[in-house]
Amino acid sequence: MDCHELLLWSTCNHMTRVINILAAAIALGFINPVAGRCLLQTEPQIILHYQESNKQNGKPTVVQLDQLQLKKRIMEVLNSTAVEAKKWDDKAIAARTQAQIADLAWDTDHENATDYLKAAWDAAANVEEPKHARSPIANRSLRNAVKRDVLLVARRRAPALATRWLEEMVEESKSGEKDARGVFDDLSARSAVLLQMANELVADNPKAAAELLIESLRDGISFNFQTVLIRIQQKDPALADTVFRAALTHLRAVGASDPNELLTLYSYLYTPGRVQVTNTTDNRNQALLAVGGSRVAVPPGRQNLELAIEFLGLASDLLLAVPLPEGNAQMTARSIVSAIGVLLGEVTQQLPEKAALLRTRVQQLDAEARFTTVPSQRSPDIPEIRPAESKESFAERRVDLLEDSAAKGRDVLTRDIGYAKAAVATTADRYQRGLDLAGKIDDKELRGGVRSWIIFRAVLHLIASGRFDEAHSLNLKNDEMAQRAVCFVVGAQKLVKDKDTNRASEWLRLAGTLIRGSEPNPNLARIAFGIVSTYGGFDTQASLEWFWYAVKLLRLTPLASLNEDTAPTLQRITGITPNTDLTAQTTGFSLRAAVAVLPWEQFEQILYMLNDIKPSEARGIAVVTLCANYLQAMKKTASALGQ
Repeated sequence: MDCHELLLWSTCNHMTRVINILAAAIALGFINPVAGRCLLQTEPQIILHYQESNKQNGKPTVVQLDQLQLKKRIMEVLNSTAVEAKKWDDKAIAARTQAQIADLAWDTDHENATDYLKAAWDAAANVEEPKHARSPIANRSLRNAVKRDVLLVARRRAPALATRWLEEMVEESKSGEKDARGVFDDLSARSAVLLQMANELVADNPKAAAELLIESLRDGISFNFQTVLIRIQQKDPALADTVFRAALTHLRAVGASDPNELLTLYSYLYTPGRVQVTNTTDNRNQALLAVGGSRVAVPPGRQNLELAIEFLGLASDLLLAVPLPEGNAQMTARSIVSAIGVLLGEVTQQLPEKAALLRTRVQQLDAEARFTTVPSQRSPDIPEIRPAESKESFAERRVDLLEDSAAKGRDVLTRDIGYAKAAVATTADRYQRGLDLAGKIDDKELRGGVRSWIIFRAVLHLIASGRFDEAHSLNLKNDEMAQRAVCFVVGAQKLVKDKDTNRASEWLRLAGTLIRGSEPNPNLARIAFGIVSTYGGFDTQASLEWFWYAVKLLRLTPLASLNEDTAPTLQRITGITPNTDLTAQTTGFSLRAAVAVLPWEQFEQILYMLNDIKPSEARGIAVVTLCANYLQAMKKTASALGQ
């Protein structure tokens, strides 16, 4: 380096130090932000001037050398966090943090990154499942979800490790205790993890998702197979057909020991988003459905008739051939009969000869199935079905029925419960009728809870519909301050997307006032994170101020909720409000979302702020998120400068 270059390098290094000092002074309030920004505006001119001069002679630029120094610092922070994570009590957060660090450090420090990835898998194996009774319907596994996140990194970075760990899961399933499986659970821990991985990948890499689906077939056709396959079909129908035919090949090879595997494939072809399982109850007409997932205008079975007929033929042959076991013939017979009942309509249209054979099989199995002969009674709170009736009309008639039943209640408690059920049965658009019904509830606490639920649901619906004035007015009537604050944040997010930052700022101010005036509770920090992430889109200084405030609230926040990006869920009113999660479509309320909008160019200053976070797991999440954001920004900068 000659004298001229040395002078420039020294000057730029000096300016970098001065700029960092100025940034810290601004963050701590020692310098007026407006004056500070004027001083900081000199940085790009000096850096880019020297960048351009050195690009011409092929020598390292100030930006390149500065980034190398910062990248080294970031790796030191990540390594320190990975070591600390081994001591954390929350193994789920430890595993996910170590896996993320391994991914970030892989290209720079392969040896340590491999150790971190292995430590992540060990931590995932030690994740404790929440203590609660298993459901006969569906069960979620925290341990499997954490293993999925580790395996996603391993599959990309160390495929051999991913393969080995998946095989370990098979051996664990063979040797471990067999937990009762819900009817909508996947067939094995390995298939559950593979299908979860596929669901994560399908948006960006449908081919990789398809490979995972085919791999999951080693354990059979699980419930969530159709969930991911629908998403693949929406992106690449030909690829989805390939996966579906792989499932048919699997059935030809091993048969259908469980008719539910056939119903899973049937739902993909004819009723995507609505899956029915076999009926083993006494009532022949009972049906158990799972509804949700992607909506499809034209079901795949209507798009590819040849594939549908191939499935119907194979499914018919398998149902005709399934033998009855000696020990549990009744349940198997009921399962086969109900599966035939689901498929029979389509088989009759496409393969009438096989349909006749299936009807004969049903007649043969009826004696063994022994369904009850007593006709089923329609539920008193469900009106009769009318042909071609709209959902809105049916909902209104149901509310009429519930209201009439409540009015005839024999005592105050019966009437209160009846009016509460009628109120929550109203649609979001008909919130005023719901509020009127809630007003008839005598018990003050129940009346307030139902009223808040109706307002909260309606305001979220109005915001999604862009009816901001109506949403604002209605939200002010909610006595639950946390719900009111959440709605103001969600509304502000929508306003930012609509480029109405002035109004968004006002909604966030209202949310902030509610947070500061609330009694301490576990949800406040996450609502504050929502304020931070929303301000981050248009007001960096406000986002920094609110992040500092949110950090102070973290001591009250359960660790398990820090990674939940949706708004805090409402407390259900047992027996009244449905299981529907009203906040399922909300985002931006996690610690990661808040850190993601902080100004990465002030790395050291933000890192200093994060040191105050307690407990250590929360600090680790924030630090790794900050480092990841900075590394991503460095790549973008290098790309923009043509490096």
